[in-house]
Amino acid sequence: MKHSTAERPLQDVVQNEGSEDEMWLPFRNKTDFELAQWFIEAKVPKENIDRYFKKDLGPGDCNIQSAYRLLKAIDQLESSIVMKS
Repeated sequence: MKHSTAERPLQDVVQNEGSEDEMWLPFRNKTDFELAQWFIEAKVPKENIDRYFKKDLGPGDCNIQSAYRLLKAIDQLESSIVMKS
C-alpha cells in the first residue's frame, strides 16, 4: 500500500516553514496547542476546563480562555485537516 504522499515532490508534502506562530494555527502558539492537547488527551470535562480558566490558572499569554474557545479551535483544526485531505 502506498502512502498518500508517495511520489509527490517533497515541497508539496512538507508545509512551508512560516513564522513560529503560524505553525500552531489555529492556536496562537505552542503553549496553547500543548495545553489544548493535554485537556483533550486527559479527557478533562468542559466544566473543569472553564473552572481552570476562571481561576486564572492558564499561562499569561494564553488565547484559550474557556472550553468554548478550546473546542472552537479544535473544530478549526479538524476542518483544516479535512480540507487538506
